[in-house]
Amino acid sequence: MPPPMQAPSYAPDLQAQPPPMRQSGEQERLIVQEQIEKAKPSMRKGEFPGGWIDKSGQLHRAVEVREIRGHEEEIISNDSIDNITKADMIFANCIQRVGSITDRGQIAELVPDLLVGDRIWLLIEIRRASVGDVYPFLEVCPACEEEQSFTLNLGDLKVQSLADPMTRVYPVQLPSGRVAELCIPTGRQERFRDGIKDTDPAQLSKIMLSRLALLDGRPALLNDVLDLSLADRTELTMAVDDLPECGVDLTIETTCPNARQLVREFDDVGLKQKYYIPQPCGYERTRQMTINQPGFFYPAQVLKRWKKKLLSSRRPSDIPLKTV
Repeated sequence: MPPPMQAPSYAPDLQAQPPPMRQSGEQERLIVQEQIEKAKPSMRKGEFPGGWIDKSGQLHRAVEVREIRGHEEEIISNDSIDNITKADMIFANCIQRVGSITDRGQIAELVPDLLVGDRIWLLIEIRRASVGDVYPFLEVCPACEEEQSFTLNLGDLKVQSLADPMTRVYPVQLPSGRVAELCIPTGRQERFRDGIKDTDPAQLSKIMLSRLALLDGRPALLNDVLDLSLADRTELTMAVDDLPECGVDLTIETTCPNARQLVREFDDVGLKQKYYIPQPCGYERTRQMTINQPGFFYPAQVLKRWKKKLLSSRRPSDIPLKTV
């Protein structure tokens, strides 16, 4: 059994990422259009921030991925497929090698067991292989309500690796004296949690169960979690937040460059005058990138125009003839 859980240690982070650059709407459109039209077949090699451990206990971190193709684009744009299944299908297609494993069946089988942090990193790498490092996005400033366009270099995102990639389960001593063992989540736990509905009467307990590997040395059941005291449940929740993490820091910070007008009125001997004083907005916003939507690979508005262009450029032979 691994030692009792202590304060997590992480591999050293990379240097802080540069802030996103502001772009005009036209510049953003041209960037994305060029990425789509001039995309070339590409492969990327790297190492998982966490890694996959096979049944023999061997750790595999080296991985190679290819760009998305038509098969994956159809998966991305299919609204009838849930996001977890989409990711599994894209990974199974685009991963070309994990360690020394190149067999397509084996790769598809191991995909659900990849750590969530590794899966996020994979999406970033596949996107970089497909359309490059430049990622344009829009922000609406909550202060001045103006829409601004920015670009971010995905290669500048900070990658956080596990300091001890062989340890995936961490024991936690509960106030009652019981011992819980919490796990770093994989795609399987992610799927389980994604299936928990907000209206589920046992929602919180099922979320706890998704991170609970063992309770007192045996697999935990839902009733076991429901029977825990409030003190034990609180300790579990706090312990989950302290678990080591790996993956990509998706936090992006933007500063609104827009200038707004402040209006001041002066009443001078019954004559009202208005002065418009330009002031920089400078609103700073921090949020998490959304990478599980089609727009991560192709921003939605550009994708719509691109498909319209494809449909409008059909050859005459593609257009069905009408019989008179």
